[in-house]
Amino acid sequence: MLEDTRHPFTGILGGAKVSSKIQIINHLMDKVDNLIIGGGMTFTFIKAMGGEVGNSLIENDFLELAKNTLEDAKKRGVNIYLPVDAIDASAFDNNAERKLTKVDEIPAGWMGLDIGPETVKSFD
Repeated sequence: MLEDTRHPFTGILGGAKVSSKIQIINHLMDKVDNLIIGGGMTFTFIKAMGGEVGNSLIENDFLELAKNTLEDAKKRGVNIYLPVDAIDASAFDNNAERKLTKVDEIPAGWMGLDIGPETVKSFD
């Protein structure tokens, strides 16, 4: 598919770390029209854009690279879609308290763990 793509072409990429996916993201930029980014790496991108991510998983060493990737996508005409809401927890534990917030408004002491219902609708 990556060699002979039909457009519009949308890629979906998830996982915990930007560091292990950045080469894939950069390679896909030449192929896709749209890129959906999910999983834990969402929060590095959200923080790079100035959002509040509480105690969510982020890679501080990759904040500038995430920001540059978003700018590069815009220049190339690639639409990057990130979650808009998140299911948060007070701890990484099945019994933790949970709540729903906007993905860029996760309060201190909370961590984003999954996409919320608005994101599910928008990614559908």
